Amino acid sequence: MTISIPDSTAPRLVYSTLANGDTCFDTYVADAAQDQGGIHFDDAACRLHNTTVANAPSASNWSAGSMIYVTNGDAGSACLGVSDGTNWKVVSLGANISAT
Repeated sequence: MTISIPDSTAPRLVYSTLANGDTCFDTYVADAAQDQGGIHFDDAACRLHNTTVANAPSASNWSAGSMIYVTNGDAGSACLGVSDGTNWKVVSLGANISAT
């Protein structure tokens, strides 16, 4: 089952049941034809839309605290980008998570 808000010019929320029976929400925060945003939520994690430095939306169009996943944003390595309202700031990905 998928429920969606079809207007491609407005933020969209899509609720889906996956093939394995899990449910999830996907949001798309820009025109789908431009492929400039989105986040996927399910019961295990959230997944940010991937982008590159060259294709990243302007940080000035996003409020401070907005976040993107940039595949090459940390000198060629993947990182998170957090908007300060003007620029995307690098949040480097460090070591693997570990319980010890």
